[in-house]
Amino acid sequence: MALLYTEAVGVGHGGRRLPPDQYRLLIDSSPVMIWRSGVDGKCDYFNETWLRFTGRSVEQELGDGWADGVHPGDLGRCLDFYQDHFRRREPFGMEYRLRRCDGVHRWIFDRGVPFFDDAGAFGGFIGSCIDVHERREADAARGRFLGVVARELALPVSSLSLLAVRLRRNQLEGEVDEQVLERLVQRVQRLDGVVAELADAVRFEQRTPGVDQPRAVELGSLVGEIVGAYVQVRTMSGDSRPGPSVHLRVGPGDLWAKVDERCFEQMLGHLLDNAVGYSPASGPVDVTVDPVDGEVHLTVVDRGIGIPSAEIPRVVERYYRASNAPAPEIAGPGLGLSIVHELCMAHGGRLEIESALGVGTKVTIRLPSLTASGTPQAP
Repeated sequence: MALLYTEAVGVGHGGRRLPPDQYRLLIDSSPVMIWRSGVDGKCDYFNETWLRFTGRSVEQELGDGWADGVHPGDLGRCLDFYQDHFRRREPFGMEYRLRRCDGVHRWIFDRGVPFFDDAGAFGGFIGSCIDVHERREADAARGRFLGVVARELALPVSSLSLLAVRLRRNQLEGEVDEQVLERLVQRVQRLDGVVAELADAVRFEQRTPGVDQPRAVELGSLVGEIVGAYVQVRTMSGDSRPGPSVHLRVGPGDLWAKVDERCFEQMLGHLLDNAVGYSPASGPVDVTVDPVDGEVHLTVVDRGIGIPSAEIPRVVERYYRASNAPAPEIAGPGLGLSIVHELCMAHGGRLEIESALGVGTKVTIRLPSLTASGTPQAP
């Protein structure tokens, strides 16, 4: 490792060169991964941050050994890009997946620049790398979201145009086609839902959702009103496709909690949409409200396709859709559970998800319980 310190000693305050031991400490303490290659293009140095990330020794990484950790799908592109810029002695920046010490491949951004000695002779390249995996995942999720939105908007907009032409023709002919009117209403409702999801996405990008007007509310009655209205809207929509029935059970006593009613209705609406959308027609979807140890638990259970166990922690991420979600049969950009999760936390509650493939999913909102006077309920 001494090569980097003795041959490329840094400059400190006032133009004074740092002693090699201080430069060693500076480089090894850097939060970024640093590497160096010589005039032959082979790597001859990696800092401690790189070695901690890969979990390998410097001897394993020297030369071209570092390439063993590059994802096979990125290796050829990565080497070609590096060698091309090395030959031309031009700075480069590229992203590729590098295996972390736990065996997981993470996206990193690698920035390399040529360096020269005091006489101006080319000495090789020095590079620095940062982990950009979360940013890449977020970009991919946004891409999926935009694709879903584009697809979801295209169908109702196209249908609305055709239906409007038909209605205009029927009007000129003095006829009223009830079926066309029914389909028009359905398409408008679907379009309205997509626009609402898009508005949620914009708000979530701008800020973390908050609770504006919380007050003590008897949740049994509120849930009953929301579920009743939800079932009524589904019935009035005239959707010809059979859907699961929604059953409500409210536990004993008054179930008080401090909530923003608008936000709470939004949370329950998303849970019902998910449960109904992912359930077979035979259903049913069960909604329960119960007092449990100083909390009020709102639970929605479906008998749908379920969520792969490894993906359950991720379904609360914005724009994430489970890998087994049958798009485009089931609409939505993957915001529902993320909205529920963030609003639940804003209410001081917790969200729990249990699921099994082919069995169904159980989602529970746990909120602190209050007495009718608005004071916390003792557990």
